[in-house]
Amino acid sequence: MVNDTYFNSLKLCLIDDDEVVLTHLSSLLKSFGISQVDTAKSAENVLTRLDNAHLNVDIMVIDINMPNVDGIAFLRHLAERLFSGGIIIISGEDKKILKTVASLVENHQLNLLAALEKPVQAKELKNALNNFKYLSDSDETNAKNDEITAEDLLAALNNEEIVPHFQPQVNAKTGELVGVEALARWFSPEFGFVSPGQFIPLAEEHGLIKKLTESIYLQSLTQVAQWKKAGLQTRVSVNFSMKTLDDVELTEELQHIAEDCDLQPSQVVIELTESALEGNISIVMEILSRLRLYGFGLSIDDFGTGYATLEQLQRLPFGEMKLDLGYVSKATKELEARVILESSILLAKRLDLETVAEGVEDEETLNLLLELGADVIQGYHISRPMKGSELLTWYEKWKKGNSLNSTPLQQPEDGHK
Repeated sequence: MVNDTYFNSLKLCLIDDDEVVLTHLSSLLKSFGISQVDTAKSAENVLTRLDNAHLNVDIMVIDINMPNVDGIAFLRHLAERLFSGGIIIISGEDKKILKTVASLVENHQLNLLAALEKPVQAKELKNALNNFKYLSDSDETNAKNDEITAEDLLAALNNEEIVPHFQPQVNAKTGELVGVEALARWFSPEFGFVSPGQFIPLAEEHGLIKKLTESIYLQSLTQVAQWKKAGLQTRVSVNFSMKTLDDVELTEELQHIAEDCDLQPSQVVIELTESALEGNISIVMEILSRLRLYGFGLSIDDFGTGYATLEQLQRLPFGEMKLDLGYVSKATKELEARVILESSILLAKRLDLETVAEGVEDEETLNLLLELGADVIQGYHISRPMKGSELLTWYEKWKKGNSLNSTPLQQPEDGHK
């Protein structure tokens, strides 16, 4: 939990045409130790003050239903002015409207902290304010890394600064370790930790994604081979971008690396996002078919968020469906997310696909996934991603105390895959 010193430094602006709401929110903020609170009954007033540089705030709390300029239009104006603070939207309207506006905030590339129903509860408001602390920390890191170039990334690859961390995947019913996912991590001597959300798009934009993928693939299989020598047999899932699926010789390259590491192709799962299916479908079909023919596993990642159609799921030789963490994490709170998750699991079963649910962060989500019939789970309720050298120690502890329902939630290392 964020300390009082942090709260004391916050500057907030509350925007609502209802005086009762403004008084209620001001009282809650005061109880948190926040004294720098500005209030306004109209969006026009706030925009004027912003334009005249008479308002400097960290966070805006915005009612979406106001006269004249409503909260929805106000958000557009904030985006046009490149507002970089945090946004909390509140509403007494239909929940679906609130959810849609929350998506709109993100589409505007504004920093959404929370979407709260009226009357706003103290705990929910405090959690939203805590989110701004983590956002601020992330922004400081991103600001430091804004100058990273493709040349820096290439040097990092050549110096082997980008390495895989591994997040365990366990059987949803028994807790048995069935595999790990390899997640690229860059710890730079010059820039510090660089988020995958920053360097992976940079790699794709500058033609370095193949080199990055090859490096992570080789390091991951080398690590699996080391675990094998130590007595642990498991499989590893490695993410592949669509831009790596344009070479028909890819299959032989991946097989040769597996052979050199003394691993069977069945110990390797190639994870593809739905966007990978947007490329030359003939080449993609040839590569995927040959990979399955050689024994590699194939997984469609983040299902439900991209390009794939039912026809493609039938045509392409996937053996696994990765359930999008966005739906998994919201399924215990939002009916729509649960319906999509349940439908995806049912579809996977009918297509004879194993389901892997990522983003399992608490017991409530785990129990729901068991109820819905998910096969494999992955997330901080099991373990954070870790260095390869740490997995054996984790595994020994997991075997001795494996009880999914009592596993403590571990804090995310960075919030990225």
